[in-house]
Amino acid sequence: MKLPVYNIIDFGARGDGKTLDTPSINKAIEEAAARGGVTAKQALREVSRFEKENPEPYRFGILPSCGFFIRHVDGIQLENVEVRFMEKELRPAFYLDDVKNAEFLFVKAQKEESIPSIALRNVSNLILFCSPGFDDRKIETIENDKF
Repeated sequence: MKLPVYNIIDFGARGDGKTLDTPSINKAIEEAAARGGVTAKQALREVSRFEKENPEPYRFGILPSCGFFIRHVDGIQLENVEVRFMEKELRPAFYLDDVKNAEFLFVKAQKEESIPSIALRNVSNLILFCSPGFDDRKIETIENDKF
């Protein structure tokens, strides 16, 4: 099963750490149709790193999140973002791997019972604020957690 991948650069994002890319992210979200429907094995799949190659989205296959898979980022802000799905979903809405200085402000995520909304791996300085379903908090450093 091939799932659509939406690159926020295609929607005008710069990704330079200086430009506010929220409008581009919102455009990509509006364009995307998060359909869900992966197997439990696919939901737990480890994503290859492609450290020395151009990380084109098609190389990753099914990602471990139904919304945002964010890796190797220093400085990202998601504001007024909502993740929903149309079928039963076994993946968290957000998966952060090797991320520093992230802010989730007014973020909403549809949730399946017993499936975490956020998965974190090697994350530092994460702020969650005014996001329904999440306690307001600042996470200094975390190696591996889901909630």
